Amino acid sequence: MDANFYLCCRNKSSEQADHSLSKGWAYFIEHNGFKNVLDAYASQVQEKSSCTSHNTVNLADTKNSRGLAATGVGAIICTRHNLTHPSSVGDLQKGERYANTDYLFFSTMRHSNKVLALNVSYDIACQWSKHLCQQMSHYPSQIHFATDSKILPFVIPKFHLPAHIAACQTSYSLNLIKGMARTDGEAIKCGWSNMNPAATSTWEMGPGSRRNILDDHFGPLLLKKLKEAIPEHYQHAVDLQDFKEAIPSSSLSAWRKLVEDWEADCSKPNPFEIKASVITQASVRLELSQLEAHQLRQGIDTSLHTDVSPGILITAGIDLEALHIARLQADISDAADTTTLEEPTHAIKLWMLSAVVKAGMSCNVNLCNIKWKLCHAQAHDTLQGLWQHLQPKCHLTGFKKNWVTGQQAHMRSHAVIDTVEVKIAAATTKYCTVWRAPDALADALLRLDWKVEFPKLKDEDIRGMTEAQAGGLVSEG
Repeated sequence: MDANFYLCCRNKSSEQADHSLSKGWAYFIEHNGFKNVLDAYASQVQEKSSCTSHNTVNLADTKNSRGLAATGVGAIICTRHNLTHPSSVGDLQKGERYANTDYLFFSTMRHSNKVLALNVSYDIACQWSKHLCQQMSHYPSQIHFATDSKILPFVIPKFHLPAHIAACQTSYSLNLIKGMARTDGEAIKCGWSNMNPAATSTWEMGPGSRRNILDDHFGPLLLKKLKEAIPEHYQHAVDLQDFKEAIPSSSLSAWRKLVEDWEADCSKPNPFEIKASVITQASVRLELSQLEAHQLRQGIDTSLHTDVSPGILITAGIDLEALHIARLQADISDAADTTTLEEPTHAIKLWMLSAVVKAGMSCNVNLCNIKWKLCHAQAHDTLQGLWQHLQPKCHLTGFKKNWVTGQQAHMRSHAVIDTVEVKIAAATTKYCTVWRAPDALADALLRLDWKVEFPKLKDEDIRGMTEAQAGGLVSEG
């Protein structure tokens, strides 16, 4: 489902002077019934988005419609084959209002009586689907359908999903719906690209003539899809077999049961949601301060200085190391432009706790444990930041490759991507620096298996999950 505001129509004529040859027999729905419903909902205020700030939802009542009989059209297609559904296209009077979309959806469902399962893809599905079944009672009975006899998962197309909050990215992902992972949900955009050239000749037409012409232009892109799908089918089969061979059969069986249980009943725990609580430096610092306060109440004081607690001492050292890393980035970037005889700031040796232990000198075990906990949390924070920077980089590079044209636009997109690359490089350097601290403390604290959780970061690791390695192929799933 989607709306197209390019296929607008000026207020040039009327239904009486220029009526359509079709009364809902093709793609456009029957106009009079549609108009009566919209008139009844003309004063209804659109519910605001509780996800991200979706202009589609929040500005649906404010779109300028001056001088226009229709600000665009909404439509419903088969996203697998890019075929427009019958009685599924209708005019929009303002923005992408729920009343218009509801009527189109219910009208289309009349032609799907024998279909038991329908996956409904819409870029604002998280908001629109909330009260859909309750809303049906407000519309004419001839477009009602039995909701309890159908399975209706609602999903968000793959291009739009990254703009939604994290909860939507697991609850409305096509990748997690059985039988839908290879579908992008964006096929209707291809249909719009074929329809848009007709806009320049239809926007001056009367309402009936315009609907007749657009009815003739709605058509499939099935052949192109088949030419792409047939060779990719073989590659995905090979990838799936490799995946099965790489995982122990017991783990695969347990995981398969979790997924199949959730697919059969979505009220059961979603196996794709992140369950682990993220360890942060802030939470560890709070834990240490509470522990030190408790020890002081018990008469235990392990401080090396009357004004500085052990936790504060190690925390200050870690903050100083962070400044050291930031200065390293600045020194490297300035090195190409300036030459100085002074020692670079980042080359000055910081005799922090891990450096002391690595040099073979003894150190307080309590301080070593505090340092270990804080470095453990810092590593989590740094990897989380690296992951968050890699996500937009993958999106931006893919968008640039597919959509950006022209020298000026390419330069602008390069600048944006370079900004993200700087953040990725900073997070990588920070992790590598943080990683050296537990490497030095591991022997002293007998934590010899810590590299299982925090392996050494290699250059080939720093890429998005859907980003292919050099010379390799990648499966999105």
